[in-house]
Amino acid sequence: MADNTTLNIGAGGDVIATDDIGGVKFQRIKLIHGADGTNDGDVSNANPLPTNMQEVGGAALTLGAKATSASIPVALPLDTVVGSSAAIATLNTDLLTGNASGWYDASQFHSVSVQIIGGAGISAGAIFFEQTNDTSAAAAGNVWPVEEDTTLTPTPQIAAITIAASTTRMFRSAVTARYVRVRVSTGFTGGTVQAVAVFSQVPYSRMVQTVAQATAGNMNVTVAGTVTTTLGNPTNASIINSAASTNGTVIKGSAGNLYGITASNNGAGVAWVKLHNSTTVTVGSTAVAQWFAVPAGGSIQYDWGPLGARFSTGICLSITGAVGDTDTTAVAAGQVKVITSFI
Repeated sequence: MADNTTLNIGAGGDVIATDDIGGVKFQRIKLIHGADGTNDGDVSNANPLPTNMQEVGGAALTLGAKATSASIPVALPLDTVVGSSAAIATLNTDLLTGNASGWYDASQFHSVSVQIIGGAGISAGAIFFEQTNDTSAAAAGNVWPVEEDTTLTPTPQIAAITIAASTTRMFRSAVTARYVRVRVSTGFTGGTVQAVAVFSQVPYSRMVQTVAQATAGNMNVTVAGTVTTTLGNPTNASIINSAASTNGTVIKGSAGNLYGITASNNGAGVAWVKLHNSTTVTVGSTAVAQWFAVPAGGSIQYDWGPLGARFSTGICLSITGAVGDTDTTAVAAGQVKVITSFI
């Protein structure tokens, strides 16, 4: 049978819209809405059907946290798999979302493992793990320390990571910021790269905690009775009160671990505190290992935990008025104050 039905066929009556399904006619209906006796127009995207959303119990819907009695139970998955379906080579593309300068909202998760797959033929290319809480104030993001699953006691990665051809590497980390990404920091030539990440609500935990001892022989002993141990805690602090300059400062002129940083800014614009893995610093040319956006009239605090962030050459710091690695915009005297703890 055909769709639609003619009323009073013999007299040429009106045609009613119907849909024929298996020989049975179902009438098609077009929605309009309005009060009794009023036609407020056909339902469309521009003229939607009015709805009245209510909380559990019938109360008017309001924003904000709700009591258990006024909430609907929702089961969230413990793990979520994320990754662009396409292999990527383009500079500044996020491997998690596949978007140029993109970010992934990881606010529901506590830990992640990221598998990086280097395609055949790669002759050059690198990636950088980054994180931020505000993609507008800190569009470039801060370094996201990750550990590679190559040993039981890996060193946190805080610099660009070169990816070779036909390789598969696995990185793990805690999720400590709202937005994260794996950015192509050096465009890939000769091949492409891909990331597959599993974000989890389970807190991150290292398989082995490291106890450091400068003299290996001192750890190879047999003792009896009571043993007292002094762990390697951050015993040094650097306090910087900005001068009217870019404030290039050597915090430690040799390799060390940075454990925490606190910075405040009483200026009218964002200030940028930058860290350099170097024994000397020339602001604008010495490579930046990590940077922090200190908001106007605000402060930031970051803690690398009991292991700290390893600086294999030295620990240097600078303070500038813009985010670029080569920026040399001076801040005002007394505008920014920075405290670091290191060993």
